[in-house]
Amino acid sequence: MLLFVAGHFLDKVVELLIQQLKNNNDRERVKALFVITHLVNSSENLIRTRITTLVTALRSMLGEHNVKVKEVAML
Repeated sequence: MLLFVAGHFLDKVVELLIQQLKNNNDRERVKALFVITHLVNSSENLIRTRITTLVTALRSMLGEHNVKVKEVAML
């Protein structure tokens, strides 16, 4: 189901995930990281056009201070 939604609404999905990565709530950021990981691992061809945007958003998390979020970001 996630891949179907991502395929048809890719720009909206990526935009939402980036917003969640910028959220102050650690749980929301971790959820977004898991969804991004799933999309990259299962449908790389589908998101290839938006991968640069995602990588840029993820790079901003490298200086993360929260240990839980940082551990998931490093997966």
